[in-house]
Amino acid sequence: MILRSLEINNYGVFKGTHSIEFSQPSIKSVTLIGGLNGSGKTTIFESIQLCMFGSLSELHKEDDRKSLSYNKFLESKINRQSDKSIGTAITLVINITEDSDISNDIKIIRSWKKTTSGIKEQVEVFQNDLLDTDLTENWIEFISSIISPSLSKLFLFDGEKILKYAEPNETSKLLIHGIQTLMGADLIVNLEDDLNLLKKNILKDANPDIENELKDTENEIDKLKKDRASLETSIAKISDQLKEEKEAYEKLDVQFQAKGFKTHKKIEELEKNIIETKSAISMLERDQLSITAKSLPLKMPTRHISYLKKELSKHEDYSLALNKISAWEERDTLFLKLIKGLPKSETDTIKDALKQSLEDHKSSIKEEQSTKYLSKIYEINAIEDETKSDLRTYKSNQKKLAKLNSQLENLEKSLSRAPDDQISKKLFAKRDKLIKNISVNEARLNELSEKLSLNDSALVIQENRFKKQFDEKIDQLQSSSTQKKQLGKIRLAEKALRLYRNEVITRSLNSFEKMIVQKFKYLNRKDSLIERISVNKSDFVIHVFDQNENEINLRDLSAGERQLLAVSILWTLSELSKTKIPVVIDTPLGRLDSKHRNQLITKYFPEAGSQTVILSTDEEIIGTYYKSFKPYVGKEYLCKEQEKSKLTKIVEGYF
Repeated sequence: MILRSLEINNYGVFKGTHSIEFSQPSIKSVTLIGGLNGSGKTTIFESIQLCMFGSLSELHKEDDRKSLSYNKFLESKINRQSDKSIGTAITLVINITEDSDISNDIKIIRSWKKTTSGIKEQVEVFQNDLLDTDLTENWIEFISSIISPSLSKLFLFDGEKILKYAEPNETSKLLIHGIQTLMGADLIVNLEDDLNLLKKNILKDANPDIENELKDTENEIDKLKKDRASLETSIAKISDQLKEEKEAYEKLDVQFQAKGFKTHKKIEELEKNIIETKSAISMLERDQLSITAKSLPLKMPTRHISYLKKELSKHEDYSLALNKISAWEERDTLFLKLIKGLPKSETDTIKDALKQSLEDHKSSIKEEQSTKYLSKIYEINAIEDETKSDLRTYKSNQKKLAKLNSQLENLEKSLSRAPDDQISKKLFAKRDKLIKNISVNEARLNELSEKLSLNDSALVIQENRFKKQFDEKIDQLQSSSTQKKQLGKIRLAEKALRLYRNEVITRSLNSFEKMIVQKFKYLNRKDSLIERISVNKSDFVIHVFDQNENEINLRDLSAGERQLLAVSILWTLSELSKTKIPVVIDTPLGRLDSKHRNQLITKYFPEAGSQTVILSTDEEIIGTYYKSFKPYVGKEYLCKEQEKSKLTKIVEGYF
């Protein structure tokens, strides 16, 4: 199926007639429609489903979580400022050449208006601008044979559903619903329900009292189902409130940052950091004073120290020379003892010569010695080493002081930007209220979820109990009775349907598992930890494993990765359906983290279907994302809100 055009007349925020021509299958198969929140993007999204499926779209059940009747829903969509006598109309032109033997474009016009007797709805289907009465009368049956309303949910979905499906338990529900829809298992479930009703009627005809005997269990089942519906409604309502509160908190946080506001807790933290920084600065300054009061000043007269070392080196040489003379004197005394046997004249000559030699050496040393220096050279070396070490410490401390002073300056600036209580009182009160409400709603949501889980368990118990009681009543029938024979055949049919459903789904899962992993790896911005996905054949719970076959808890994946996993499942389901249906996505990136946005924009959207319609806010496909997406975009439109009337018109172009 291919979308050609859409025309909206007096629908929602759109007064008058507004048209969109969709990009056709090609390299540029994307139609990009921009609009601020509340400007009509979702209205366009709804109108496509509503025009095709009417009440079977079930939009009236989703509207603001109110279970509106279909007619009430239609009435709420009539533009308030339009002429009531004209009413509302949606015109959708499609081509289904590949799906049927109809080669012409088909125009569907669904219109309605409020009359004295209530809402009057009309559907007309045209070929070549000629009314086709046969198609008009059998439109729902005809379009459902191409794409069922339940299957369309795989192709037309909003970004909030991606967020919802990103939750681990919801991911499994998506898979269950998708497989059942895709494989026709939902029809089997309907058949099973019909068989149950038939069994009850047969049993009632055989023994009217049986209905009363089973009534208590049936009433308990009905009560549990009503409780479940009520719990789901409450959970949906609180979830919406929680979402709105978190969004409000995020906006408030941006407002705080824009104004330079800090929370009271932040102020206390700033003041604590300032005190600690000042203390560290004070300690370092004391250390610097201590260093400068010791040996560091001796580093200044470096020339004098060098001269002193030189002179002390001479003194050291003199000491060594004296030691040599002492050694020579001992040597000469020993030598003279050894030559006592020689003639006296010879020994006197030798003795005088040795004495003169020592005197000459002593005289030379006396001329060079410098007795005015009392310090030893090793003491000077120690002082010099100390001054070098102190200088290194001093320089290091100076760098630390500069850094700390810079930190102190920034901290004091931040503190100075913090408002006083009088200025920020309203903002802080609003913030505190939001924090409290978020906390309360999160606790309430957890409580309701636990109740829902208990309700589901109780419902399973009661349904099994009813089945057991029902089977016991059947066994009590006479074996020859017609009713028992009929019920026996129904049992065989039920067993066959159950086996068929399980077999169809089980065989499909292997293909699903492989394709989901492939899509996920393709979409993920980096090498994924996920190497394999396994789906439990009984409860459809998804299990993911890494390269070493270690199971990864789905909650351990980042929020972005879980969203990509949900998209991968939707993509896989739509591909395996073998149905060429345009993919329409409303607000696709609203809460998706920036790290994964580009992957969807460049990899998923251009390949999601033969046609893709993206309805984006001004915070999604913009800037670099828009530039990356532009090569795939064939048509661009903008839902432009008019300030005075608060109505919206559709114009060509984008933000």
